[in-house]
Amino acid sequence: MISLYAGSFDPITRGHEWIIDNAPGELTIAVADNPAKRSTFTAAVRADLVRETTRGRRRIQVIGLVYLAEFAAEIGADYIIRGVRSVADYEYERAYADVNRTINPHPIHMLMMPPPELASVSSSVVKSLVGPAGWEAVVAKYVSPVVLEALRAL
Repeated sequence: MISLYAGSFDPITRGHEWIIDNAPGELTIAVADNPAKRSTFTAAVRADLVRETTRGRRRIQVIGLVYLAEFAAEIGADYIIRGVRSVADYEYERAYADVNRTINPHPIHMLMMPPPELASVSSSVVKSLVGPAGWEAVVAKYVSPVVLEALRAL
């Protein structure tokens, strides 16, 4: 069984990690550039942060993103994994899955919901916490030590 988890991971959070740890089968992580978002880190840095954060956890391949539905077919993905934190996320992901199915109907789109303590945490929320005195202690709850160090370097 092969799963494909795509996202911008700008930066990778504990919520992303939960999905990575709980996604079924062999996992490929595709790091994307989302044109609707202004990235804090380059795609190469984000991919490195994902690799470092997930090192030793399970067999994971991290790649830069290609056209997702076509790439899923190339690697024989059984599942396209997406994280859902809210009703708004669900609506977005449902539309995204519908379009992907017109390109490649094979993979099942699996929506995964992190536990409540991680459900409100997004990369955008994490980045908004950086700066005020004591921010490191707050942000450390939501990201790995390697990501915290990358945020300190900004």
